[in-house]
Amino acid sequence: MAKAPIPRFAVSCTPDVVSCAPKAVFGTPDVVSRTDVALTHHVDALLGRATDGGWWALGLRDPAHADVLTDVPMSTSETSEHTSLALQARGVHVADLPSLSDVDTMADARRIAPGIPDSRFAGVLDDLLAVPVAPNDNGRGT
Repeated sequence: MAKAPIPRFAVSCTPDVVSCAPKAVFGTPDVVSRTDVALTHHVDALLGRATDGGWWALGLRDPAHADVLTDVPMSTSETSEHTSLALQARGVHVADLPSLSDVDTMADARRIAPGIPDSRFAGVLDDLLAVPVAPNDNGRGT
């Protein structure tokens, strides 16, 4: 089954809080429904780890638990692990969502797009790559 992008704000569980990282994330469409089910079955937090060590989603039954993020280094290869440990140290039961790839760089985009050839993401990337790039003149105008 081709992987489809999960919209940034597709996950919502009122009054619970689920935050998706502000970037493209790719997984099967049932990931969003699993998030909703898990938050209703006695789990305090959900953590969707990204394959690069970050996280693509963090779901919290109690939004006050987000306080722990102030001490978690973001955008590192250990962000998801530090997030999980910080929540557990607070007594929060953390359940993992599937680990997914996210897109932080053009190299990520080029790696992921072939796996979802009929997606809007792949189409936009193809259009972007078709635009000729002028050589960098370093501002000298030569």
